[in-house]
Amino acid sequence: IVMELLDSDLHRIIQASAKGGEMCGHDDRSGMRRSLIEFRENGRRRRRRRRRRRRRHFHRRYNVKRIHPGNLQPKLPIPQSPQPLTDAQTAQVVNALTAPDTAETNGFIGKVSLSYAPNNDQLWYVTFSQGFRPGLLNRPGGAPGPNGFTVPFELDTDEVVNYELGWKLDLLDGTFRLNGNAFFVDISELQTTIFDPSIANLFFSDNAADAEIRGIEGDFIWTPASAEGLTLSGGFSILDTEISEVLTPTNDVNEGDELAFAPEFQATLRARYEWNMRDGMIAHVMPHVAYSDEAFSDIITINRDKMDAWVLVGVTAGVSKDNWSAELFIDNLFDEQAEIARNYVNDVERATYARPLTGGVRVSFGF
Repeated sequence: IVMELLDSDLHRIIQASAKGGEMCGHDDRSGMRRSLIEFRENGRRRRRRRRRRRRRHFHRRYNVKRIHPGNLQPKLPIPQSPQPLTDAQTAQVVNALTAPDTAETNGFIGKVSLSYAPNNDQLWYVTFSQGFRPGLLNRPGGAPGPNGFTVPFELDTDEVVNYELGWKLDLLDGTFRLNGNAFFVDISELQTTIFDPSIANLFFSDNAADAEIRGIEGDFIWTPASAEGLTLSGGFSILDTEISEVLTPTNDVNEGDELAFAPEFQATLRARYEWNMRDGMIAHVMPHVAYSDEAFSDIITINRDKMDAWVLVGVTAGVSKDNWSAELFIDNLFDEQAEIARNYVNDVERATYARPLTGGVRVSFGF
């Protein structure tokens, strides 16, 4: 529309100039030039007015202040004086600046053992021993938690103190040997990994709890005089474990829970029978069975799953002579799906099972 108006104005100017020249009776080119100059000036005025209108519209829409022609500047907020840091923020800054870059451990651990043998068939002993695991660094160290708790930059060692009473006995005229011990283990500042969004949005490790372990374990071997060639052997373990105190303010660890991978009862039993064959070969057959009570996969609540009890049965049979032997074996005879471990590494559930029903041949040579 603007171009049409401009073209019509120019056409009128040219017609008026032409008529004026005809009326004067000569070709007056100077009048036409003046008209064209006026047309250009009018066009410039119109363009300037349009630019001013667009600029005013821009100022109103985008809240822009005009300081002087050709220079526009948005309205900036007036800077405020900085607010002082809170005590928690100040502590975070100080902790970040003083955070360690290594996890170091210095200390002393010891072991003392005393034994007593009243005769050739008995040995009794007591043992006091200590142990520890070195500390480590935390990625989200310094993160503030509830009740004034702060994720540590560096973990302390967790320490173990063990008290043990043990025995080694030869009974039944030397046909029955029994080894065993009763023990109490005190664990201080147990290291574990925690994920608690009320503290930090990342996994972190901490000396989360104290724990106690009480138990008795042993093994035996028996070669009854009345059954030549028969050997019975086995082992057992009885445990009572618990979290005695929670040190980190989290619901991920609960006082009174059992420790991970600590079934209350485990046992194995083997019966091996051997007999002589011709040419000096010795044959054998040996059934065996193993049992484990139910257990838990972790002490952390979100990763804590119960693993069911299981029974595994197997058998071997073979022959041996001088420096070689060969035997057939079958493990997990009843194809039991026995779960022996579970974890949540990288927040993915992973379970480990015993091998399924498996059979084969073993051959060995001695040199």
